[in-house]
Amino acid sequence: MFVPFVISNVSSPILIYRYTIAAAPAFYILTARGIDGLRANVAIVLVVALIAGLSFPGLKRYYVETEKYDWREAMKYIQEEAGSGDLVLTYPSFEVEPAAYYLRRADLRLEKFSQGFLSGRAAGDNVWLVVSRHRGLEKNIVKIKMASRFDYVSEKEYMGLHVYRFREKTEWPETKEDF
Repeated sequence: MFVPFVISNVSSPILIYRYTIAAAPAFYILTARGIDGLRANVAIVLVVALIAGLSFPGLKRYYVETEKYDWREAMKYIQEEAGSGDLVLTYPSFEVEPAAYYLRRADLRLEKFSQGFLSGRAAGDNVWLVVSRHRGLEKNIVKIKMASRFDYVSEKEYMGLHVYRFREKTEWPETKEDF
């Protein structure tokens, strides 16, 4: 039970904390039984101090460091720069909810990024891609996929978010007769 937690903290997560919360009572009971089985008071104090010491980095991350993404400013920027009919894509797909909350312009389309989108056609001049920074998520893969179909225009970073601006690729004529 302990090994998956260690692996998740050292490399890419194989356990996500909210999904392992159901195992927490069993983990605490086993830990308490192990401590109870110790005979010497010094050993008990050392084990409790070790557990408390290992808990502090997680507590600092939870109570001090902010993981709140700046959707308000990111969507404000898009709305100030976007033209009528532009498309706003979110990745991962569940991030469409906070984007929809802060999107005030009715003339902008908001969708979840999907592979199927890359074969369709965008309505406006620009396609805005908002990628949130989640642990284990590789934002560059989505950016590269978008760049295969669209011209990269610009990029802006906000707390926990990357906003990319793309345009439809311009097709140049093959021969002089096509002018």
